Amino acid sequence: MRQKSSKDVVSDQTNNEGKSMEKTVVVTSWKYDVSSRYLKIFYNNGSGELYHPVPEFIYDNLLRCTDKTAFVHKYLEFDLHFKRLCITASQ
Repeated sequence: MRQKSSKDVVSDQTNNEGKSMEKTVVVTSWKYDVSSRYLKIFYNNGSGELYHPVPEFIYDNLLRCTDKTAFVHKYLEFDLHFKRLCITASQ
């Protein structure tokens, strides 16, 4: 199994008064299993995502890119070929 870490950033805008405020979500690590084709993405807020089936070339492209969060958003979140399971941290 392969694992790497990164500090790629994506922004979300909300606050308790309904006014715009930047909140940063960072990809902190990821794991990929070649044989099962599962890709796990973990964020600094404790949440995670599990994608399947992810071809190895997609994972290789993730490793090559400099902005991991943007890659996940562009190539994984909206790809209809992958199943996605979202895991949220309890607070």
